[in-house]
Amino acid sequence: MTYHFNTKARRVIASAALGLALWAAPGNLQRAEACGGFWCSQSNPVNQSAEQIIFVHDEAQGQVTAVIQIQYAGPAERFAWLLPVPGKPTVGVSSNAAFSNLKQATDPRYQLDVKLEGECNPDDWWGSNTDAGASAPDTADGAGATARVTVIDEGSVGPYDYVTISLDPSLADASDVAVDWLSVNGYDVGSLGPEVLRPYLEEGLNLIAFRLTKGSDTGAIRPVMITYESSLPMIPIRPTRVAAQNDMGVLVYVVSAARAVPKNYKALVLNEALINWFCWSCNYDEVVTAAADEAGGQGFVTELAAPSTDYDDAIISRDTLEFWQSYSETQFTDGFDAVSQAQWTFRNWDGFREAVCEATTLPSGVSCDDFGRSPEMYRNQVVVNTEVFLTRLFENVVKPVMDTQALLLTGAHLTRLYTTMSPEEMTNDPLFDFNPDLPDVSNLHTARQTIECSPDLYQWEAPWRIELPQGGVIHGEGDSDWPIDVTNSGLPANQQILQLGTAGDGEVLVDNGARINKVLADLIATGSAPATETMDAGPANDGGGPDAGVKTVMALGDERKKNDGGLCSVAAPGTGSSRGLVTLLLAAGLWMRRRRLRQR
Repeated sequence: MTYHFNTKARRVIASAALGLALWAAPGNLQRAEACGGFWCSQSNPVNQSAEQIIFVHDEAQGQVTAVIQIQYAGPAERFAWLLPVPGKPTVGVSSNAAFSNLKQATDPRYQLDVKLEGECNPDDWWGSNTDAGASAPDTADGAGATARVTVIDEGSVGPYDYVTISLDPSLADASDVAVDWLSVNGYDVGSLGPEVLRPYLEEGLNLIAFRLTKGSDTGAIRPVMITYESSLPMIPIRPTRVAAQNDMGVLVYVVSAARAVPKNYKALVLNEALINWFCWSCNYDEVVTAAADEAGGQGFVTELAAPSTDYDDAIISRDTLEFWQSYSETQFTDGFDAVSQAQWTFRNWDGFREAVCEATTLPSGVSCDDFGRSPEMYRNQVVVNTEVFLTRLFENVVKPVMDTQALLLTGAHLTRLYTTMSPEEMTNDPLFDFNPDLPDVSNLHTARQTIECSPDLYQWEAPWRIELPQGGVIHGEGDSDWPIDVTNSGLPANQQILQLGTAGDGEVLVDNGARINKVLADLIATGSAPATETMDAGPANDGGGPDAGVKTVMALGDERKKNDGGLCSVAAPGTGSSRGLVTLLLAAGLWMRRRRLRQR
């Protein structure tokens, strides 16, 4: 399947924010979570496991709105964030709270429907749990124009100053001019080179650049919201190679009239046998990374596709809305009390600290952070303007979250797509289209676990089998690690690799279903795996190299041990967390009781 772009107005650009936009300093952020007083410490922005974008597609208006979460590590004065855009976007801000809440509401969930077969040792003071399903565990100066650079828009929003510029199309190399202009006008481009911008400027796109306003620190960094003319959402991933880390997570939400599909990337259907059903998040990224690698590093897993109305309170809950309604109607005689009541709900939301500081008159020598950390100490020394606080609280804290929730309901469908990418794989900008023929995709996955009880075993140490929704059965023992290792099992990470279009079911490029089921069935029949298994899935899921398809298949642990009648689960060391609670009690007292029972 091929695609092409017609004009710059038809090319959708959003979010060079992936990773670090084009030149935010690299590094993993560790947010200080020392909470106390009116807010938590926010010396660094939220660190998320994946870069996140919300696209809202408005076909009737020919527009796309992109809500982009920015991540940055470095001094505030060096923060600069840039992305290529068509035309003159409308600019606003959202909230990290919106992304956090939406992610939690839409995360994949792998749970077990647990049944007991036979009777386990009833003397189990550790406590049996027949409802032990695994659930998801809990992200300008220089105004005016020159002959070469034209400022088409500028302003301030949230903690940012921004400017949108266009470049003279007759320039021999507009990218050199753009980098020079941005540097001269106070946007610290760091190591950004013209070669990063050149492909976009050659297509006639403009540039929008953000920087923190004077006096703002990196704790104020929050997602931006831009609306621009375009026909389809696209991520300009190529510039991200400048600072991206290996296997960087890319999490995309698309709100549209129909289910969103990756147009120029593959669609991946994961092999559920590799997922650790006891702790799905323990190895989920590893499975997705392996699946993407099998597709040449360019494929997305559709984690959710559902009516957007199913998530009408995902970003801001009904309880929070009811609290706000009641709170906003309260008549406060003391602004300090207004802040005290609001902080229980909003103190971790973007803009709350700024709302308090703007509304508070402080005594000489006391900073707003001093006041915020120990408010009661200064209760009789500060004056909080109630009207200013309530206005700032609504406009800068609550309303951006409400607006993001409202965006979620402007289209009939919500699609969530996820992948991981390394810099060398970022050669093709992901483009998303829509297919009304495809079914919904649930983020809830349920498998049946049957615990094979016997009187001489506690429930937590008994053998078990898990019947997968995709077909096939996994065998293991007790609270051991997941018995299949992603890297060394020899099983493919994809059940299927597809190329989806705008109609129909798409083309199946690779189907590993029969192979996966055969390997699992052989393990049940023989109690062990062959030493090697040839996985010749073709070039789409080799992973590269002439021997990439030949891998070791590990035993899934269905062989009875002669010494104690238990099961031997074979897995590579350190391939996941134990589902059971490992304590000295297990290592000592419970182990001794188990030996005595078996010696009877």
